[in-house]
Amino acid sequence: AALLVSFLAEWRLTLVILAILPMLLISGVVQAQAVQGQTSVGEHVIIANKVLVEGLENIGTVSSLGLEERLVKRHMLLLEPEWKEAKRKRFIFATSSAFSEALFFFVYAVAFRFGGYLIANHDVQYSDVFRVFASLVFSAFSLSQAAAFAPDFPRAKS
Repeated sequence: AALLVSFLAEWRLTLVILAILPMLLISGVVQAQAVQGQTSVGEHVIIANKVLVEGLENIGTVSSLGLEERLVKRHMLLLEPEWKEAKRKRFIFATSSAFSEALFFFVYAVAFRFGGYLIANHDVQYSDVFRVFASLVFSAFSLSQAAAFAPDFPRAKS
């Protein structure tokens, strides 16, 4: 439906946007997959929390023996591998998000630049430019978001 609407409104702009649309699809998939990987909790966190809970349940014994510092150091030591992994994941997430957003704005820039050229030189109405842009770009973005979660579909069925 988006293709039909955009071709009827302005076919030249539609072809230009369709030429750069794969970048937008890649952008959406990369961003959605980066977000998907942010929800897991590692085994080190579970173990560190067990140590901390055990220390807090026995806080009287811990404080009477003066082991507060040791408990905190042990907790931090157990969290160290998870902290390093979280820093690495944050860098990957930030990089992929920046790449994704940059591609998204690049598509915007190309579409509006060519749309401005068509308005100025070829008697195209600005409403047609926005109609083409909205129908193609927003449908492509929705498609890319759906494609990113497609691998989860078999798990959802079972």
